[in-house]
Amino acid sequence: MSLESGSLAYKIKPSEKFKTSFVALRKSHYKKSKKLQTQFKETIQKKVEEISSEPRCADLEPIPSNLKLPEHLELRKLHFKMPNLQGESRQGRLIYIVNHEKQEIDLVWLYTHKEFQKRPSDKNLQQVILDIRSQIET
Repeated sequence: MSLESGSLAYKIKPSEKFKTSFVALRKSHYKKSKKLQTQFKETIQKKVEEISSEPRCADLEPIPSNLKLPEHLELRKLHFKMPNLQGESRQGRLIYIVNHEKQEIDLVWLYTHKEFQKRPSDKNLQQVILDIRSQIET
């Protein structure tokens, strides 16, 4: 799945964690049907396009403890419905960082409410954000 795009309002940059979480969700929930895999991919693509055109469409997310972000970076979490799933698995989440100076969005993590009731642990999230920041600053 190619999510990098320069034609949208904000450029999309998927992190390695986002890519692995996308694949893990596809395998765990949609492996039995190509049609369902396509619906999943299209749903995520649509959500990415939404945040690219309106980066502030999702809720601001607290920064993990012991981490500071420059003022031009925002951590946000989008809530959405996953296709063809039931219960807590249906509640999709996408965490991303908005860089207003560069008009870029770094996709951080894709998961369901069943996997994490609130979000991934601060320690895990902090490491992914630090990895992304090192790429932003180079």
